[in-house]
Amino acid sequence: MDAVVKVLGELEGRLKARLITGELEIISWLYTHGATSSRALSERTKVSNANYQMILRRLKDEGVLVVQSGEDDRRVRHYDLAPHVRQQIVSAFSGDTPLAVVMNGAHSPWARVLQMSTRA
Repeated sequence: MDAVVKVLGELEGRLKARLITGELEIISWLYTHGATSSRALSERTKVSNANYQMILRRLKDEGVLVVQSGEDDRRVRHYDLAPHVRQQIVSAFSGDTPLAVVMNGAHSPWARVLQMSTRA
């Protein structure tokens, strides 16, 4: 999933247009890094604090995210992907699904963009 965000980030820079949504930033971060405090997670997005809070609430209400209170400080909230969402992402990038074929193919356009971005 990081590869998708990396490619879209490259395109954002080239096109000077926002392509990565706050939802994608949050979901991608949690998929890669696991449970993260609300504050740390907000630092990983480019959206305003108001939009960040709105996105979190909506993703939680839709069952995409789960939230737990911190062990040391109950006021701290840790967000993570719901298990079924994590599994859907794993499935999307596995085997011979169209997304996996595009992302994992050595001669895919995604692979070429990733190669160019790692050279820079």
